[in-house]
Amino acid sequence: MGLGRWDWMPRRSASGAELLAECEAFLAGNLAEVVLQRDGYVPVWMWTNLLAHGREAELRREYEADLRGAGTVEDGWRAARSYLAGQVLELAAEVGSLGEVQRAVLVPLELRLAGQATVEWWDEGQWVSTVAGALDAQRRARRG
Repeated sequence: MGLGRWDWMPRRSASGAELLAECEAFLAGNLAEVVLQRDGYVPVWMWTNLLAHGREAELRREYEADLRGAGTVEDGWRAARSYLAGQVLELAAEVGSLGEVQRAVLVPLELRLAGQATVEWWDEGQWVSTVAGALDAQRRARRG
């Protein structure tokens, strides 16, 4: 049973400090971890947040992370995000800028996924296919 796509939003009783912390987490690329710790559940689109906003060192850490865990649902999503972090870094090396890949591909994709209710029923494979497809489309467009 999944939560609705807007259940991640701060509760009405959230303080200004809590709202600010979530905004900072979103812009820093670690919203998934903040929401997972608070709610125990991360909406599918939110796994894109690190890819869309993280710095190169963070993406490299994610890609190189030892993801042998307890076999939780989150471990599968983290493994998928780790794979995609490698794909993002690879494209950034081709393009010459992580920021360009994030602005051109990942931020728009993150916003699109956040606005699609059906995304909440996706599994890791559907998410990986979508993100990898967007990265491949950018790669093909650059090669012309």
